[in-house]
Amino acid sequence: MDVRRKHNSVTFVFVLVALVFMYVRPYEILPALEKIQITKVALFSALIFSLLEGNKGSILKEKGFRLFALLELLTAALIPFSIWPANSMDFWLNSYLKVFAVFYLILLVAADYRKFNITVIVILICSSIMAARTVAAFYDGQIIFDHDGTRRVTGISMLSSNNPNDIAVAFAMAVPLALYFYNVSKGVISKSFYAGVAAVNLLAILFTGSRGGYLGVLFGLFIFFILKYKKRKNYRKKTGHRQKVTKVQIEKISN
Repeated sequence: MDVRRKHNSVTFVFVLVALVFMYVRPYEILPALEKIQITKVALFSALIFSLLEGNKGSILKEKGFRLFALLELLTAALIPFSIWPANSMDFWLNSYLKVFAVFYLILLVAADYRKFNITVIVILICSSIMAARTVAAFYDGQIIFDHDGTRRVTGISMLSSNNPNDIAVAFAMAVPLALYFYNVSKGVISKSFYAGVAAVNLLAILFTGSRGGYLGVLFGLFIFFILKYKKRKNYRKKTGHRQKVTKVQIEKISN
């Protein structure tokens, strides 16, 4: 086996472990797990193994990565000038820097189409688990009311946040992805699974009471159907052109 491929596989496993713990946060159910700091250990291990890979140069060429790296450096440079530097530093280390590490590692994974697909599916499964927990929490009475009377579920944390608006945005991102896999999947079982993923995430968004979540999922669905329409239009145009050429060729042969 190629050494780089082997190391890439190890990095991939650690990335998946980190994503599962960031989404599902099982240490909220089993507090003993929090002492182990599995998310940080998995991210650190993935970064160590990623240094052994040879495709980091291609990531540095990505404009999005360079801009994100510049934003991280700017954030770190402005911490001493914040109102509460110590708290800002702690938030940067435990939140922003973690997000940047995940972004970098997912870019590494994205170089392999199969691994990237698996990563997205794992994210969808984790998002659905948290969506189901959100629905259960709502029916269990874990609700708060805003000043305008909006009902919001509470007591649910995901991706280092317990804010219903942040959670709703994460659910909103999962819905178009679930529809994509539903569209490309074959078989009743696969299609039913992804339809269920889309449905439970949509339901969870409703229970968060987040207007940003509503707008996010509507915008995501709009882009999804626009891209689907354009793809179908291009396919029909390409197929029609081929049929026309074939007809002309047949007429030439007949003459």
